[in-house]
Amino acid sequence: MSDIAGQLDDLRKEFSRLQTAFGSADLRFGVVRQLFAILNTTFDEEEILGKALGIIETAVGVEAGSMLLFDPTDGKLYFAAATGPKAEEVKEFRIDPGLGVSGWCFQQNEPVAVSDVASDPRFYQQISKSLGFETRCLLCAPIRVAGEAIGGPELGGPSREVPRPIS
Repeated sequence: MSDIAGQLDDLRKEFSRLQTAFGSADLRFGVVRQLFAILNTTFDEEEILGKALGIIETAVGVEAGSMLLFDPTDGKLYFAAATGPKAEEVKEFRIDPGLGVSGWCFQQNEPVAVSDVASDPRFYQQISKSLGFETRCLLCAPIRVAGEAIGGPELGGPSREVPRPIS
């Protein structure tokens, strides 16, 4: 009898794992479908980036976000789109690759999640201070073209809970 109970327990665990995996796949598919739908509505880069950022923010569950892109003319990252309470103000900033969590993400071509930016030496607090916006957590990921990072979203907010990745 205990052997059957053990097998049932293993089956329950596997079923739960599959439910989670399929739920994540459904979320990813839904996000990708929405992102591709944007491309059929406009050719305006700022509008595309803003709508894409909104879709990603909703899926991940954050208060604010921005889309940084690399400008090869001056070698800096700029805020091409932004949402949240300081959306327009943040667009005035440009940062060097490697500066801050987003700059590190871009330069290393690796995603990063930080639950407490105050304790992370990569955090560049000058932008948050200038805007009067307390950032506590960040989630950044590179956008790649042919393996090279061209920019990426920066998602975060005042909550200490790291935004959930779309996995």
